[in-house]
Amino acid sequence: MKVLTSITFVLLSMFANAQLLSGSLIDEGRKMTSNSSFVIEDSHEGAAVFELAVDREGKVTSAKLISDGTTVVSTPARIKARSHVMGYTFTPGTHFPQFQHVRVKVTLVAPKPVIQSNQQ
Repeated sequence: MKVLTSITFVLLSMFANAQLLSGSLIDEGRKMTSNSSFVIEDSHEGAAVFELAVDREGKVTSAKLISDGTTVVSTPARIKARSHVMGYTFTPGTHFPQFQHVRVKVTLVAPKPVIQSNQQ
């Protein structure tokens, strides 16, 4: 039982930073087709929540910042996150509505410092 609980905790913690929160896109079962991450390296740490509009071709046509859940206050960091989510793609299909919406949470983390060795 402890092993199952530990495995579940590890799997859930891996997805804590990356999430599609809610929306008609999820309700219809559309999947994300881009290999983009939900984690962005930036000097400002926090989270940004966006509501995306996705067309029938699976392309993101707009991204609106949602203040509820957004902790990043830096405007350049918000613009970087918006540019990142605009590159997402989803399953295309003519049987989907013209536009569907989904809420996405993107986590901004500080870049890891580069450790240089003093080997000669």
